[in-house]
Amino acid sequence: MKLTFSIFLFLSFLVSYAQGEANIWYFGENAGLDFNSGVPVALTDGQLNSNEGTSVLSNASGELMFYTNGVTVYNKNHVVMPNGTGLFGDTSSTQSSLILQKPNAPNLYYLFTVDDEAGVNGFCYSVIDINLDAGLGAVTSEKNIPIYTPTCEKLTAVKHANNIDYWIITHGWNSNIYYSYLLTENGLDPTPVQNSTSLFLGDYVVMEDYAGAIKISPDGSKLASCNTRHRQVVLFDFDNATGILSNETLVYEVSPVLSGLYGIEFSIDSKILYATNNSRILQFDLTTNPIDSSLVIINGTDYSSAPLSLQLGPDNKIYVALWGSPKLGVINNPNVSGMGCDFQNNAIDLNGRVCKSGLPNFCQSFFTTNILLQNACVGQNTTFELNGSQNISSAVWNFGDGGTSNVLSPTHVYSAPGNYTVSVVASGPNGTGTNTREITIHPLPVLNSNSINLKQCDDDNDGFSAFNLNQVISLLVNDTTGLAFSFHETLQAAKDNTSAITNHTSYTNQSVSNDVVFVRVQNANGCYETARINLQVSTTLIPSTFQKVFTECDDVASGSNIDGVATFDFSSVTAEVQALYPAGQLLDITYYKM
Repeated sequence: MKLTFSIFLFLSFLVSYAQGEANIWYFGENAGLDFNSGVPVALTDGQLNSNEGTSVLSNASGELMFYTNGVTVYNKNHVVMPNGTGLFGDTSSTQSSLILQKPNAPNLYYLFTVDDEAGVNGFCYSVIDINLDAGLGAVTSEKNIPIYTPTCEKLTAVKHANNIDYWIITHGWNSNIYYSYLLTENGLDPTPVQNSTSLFLGDYVVMEDYAGAIKISPDGSKLASCNTRHRQVVLFDFDNATGILSNETLVYEVSPVLSGLYGIEFSIDSKILYATNNSRILQFDLTTNPIDSSLVIINGTDYSSAPLSLQLGPDNKIYVALWGSPKLGVINNPNVSGMGCDFQNNAIDLNGRVCKSGLPNFCQSFFTTNILLQNACVGQNTTFELNGSQNISSAVWNFGDGGTSNVLSPTHVYSAPGNYTVSVVASGPNGTGTNTREITIHPLPVLNSNSINLKQCDDDNDGFSAFNLNQVISLLVNDTTGLAFSFHETLQAAKDNTSAITNHTSYTNQSVSNDVVFVRVQNANGCYETARINLQVSTTLIPSTFQKVFTECDDVASGSNIDGVATFDFSSVTAEVQALYPAGQLLDITYYKM
């Protein structure tokens, strides 16, 4: 990340945490992902075998530093670190481990662990010095330092409001208390902020109390918790200046039949919450009141893979652990409420490796994105905004193609697909800062035409007929690979991808004889084109009983009145033929000799 500063360290949120810190993932049975290219690429060199939570750290350039399952620590060469075994986490702990750099100590890293099933080890930390072992790192003598025991398997962290220190949050066992611990340049303060709640977790008979994740929202304002046995999703306001939780809200409570709440995650804008429950992925819009009224099951009825952990990625998408699967699910647009969030099951191939319940656990502040954009498609409006806690009063944008803007949240149209470097100089009461982001503008689907005619013969002369709209697909495109098609009754609905026609293989025109619907053609990058479909019903069936007899006397029009040739006028029949069909139909009536 490239940054410049004026007198004051304004936009400190732009430099406090590097975007590369979450670019490499390791989890499950030797599974891994590399996000450095902008899209997740499967890694097969990992050494972890973990049923649940792991943690991994990359440097500011997105290069692997080390990773762990809470029990063993591996360096960037996938070799066990010196003193890196026997840590007090567990491979069956929901959020077994979490890595944080010690503030103002670039070579020291705290590795926090929580045991499983209210185990005797509880919440501990170990310190890693990356300068040891020729720069590959080693666990120091500060290893398995006990902090609190026993605990649930809940562990998350977020930046302090000063953008330097960290809050680490856990939940006690046999307790109704969330503990907020502060990590500063002086180390971990062993005296936590204690937050009492209404829910007591800790039942040695029904051990599900220990499971389920907690997460802090990326903006540091909220904490959400999945409580497995109590079958609840609970939301709190979080003060990242004091570590205090408040405004406890029961977001959702399910019946015993649908127990099994496990994974939880916020969208990057911190406005939408997701949770997994008994093969379902639940979505809640936190801007609605009451929140539970916004519930959407985003995987519909597709329960073919059991979703468990949820984790926000460096690309602002949310990834979904699918138990025992060689693939991950993904929520492509988690900031969008409803089905527009675009969940895709079995979307990310792990190249033969297998996912389990868990995904890596990160400090949620690592995902605070500085430059956000929506709709990265050529020829369409791409919107930009700055995401952060600072008070920004002005911004000067450079879109990387010669275009500029001084609007805080501008839109820009790229005329050609490709890679662009977007930069912004943002100013506020405390000074000025600069940030850049590399983006990719994707091409639109190529259509053969933006208007297609579908003609259908009527079988009962009422001007209505059933159309198979799929017939236009082969006329629209030469290759359907990677394309999705949906049909809509209005152009706006096609653009918004709403109110799709469900019976598109047997769609009846809504107006007599002629109607119009629209098709949306979308590629894998979310870029789309629309085309008009003209539905035309041909009502040409004339009843066999309809006959007219015309009699004319021979005339001299042909030159003689005895040659058997006369002139007939059939125009009077036209109105009678039209009367056979519903009013308003466009008929072309012509006459022929037999």
